[in-house]
Amino acid sequence: PRHPPSSLSLLLPKSILELGSATGLLSLRLHLSGCHNITTSDVVDAGEVEANISHNFRANGVEPVPHVPHTWGSGWCGGEFE
Repeated sequence: PRHPPSSLSLLLPKSILELGSATGLLSLRLHLSGCHNITTSDVVDAGEVEANISHNFRANGVEPVPHVPHTWGSGWCGGEFE
């Protein structure tokens, strides 16, 4: 379903972090609706989650958004989050 322009306009200037992204469906839908400052995040694994999200974005003609692997309770390790 389409959101009224007034609802979507509340998200456009925001930075969005999708937690537990898995397939990245929510981030993909938001991106296709005009939100472009999106980061996905899910468990630290061997890269399968990020690869899956990237595949789903590319399959829909969209460049993948940044992804930050993180397992809750493990603390931040590496990158700008140290």
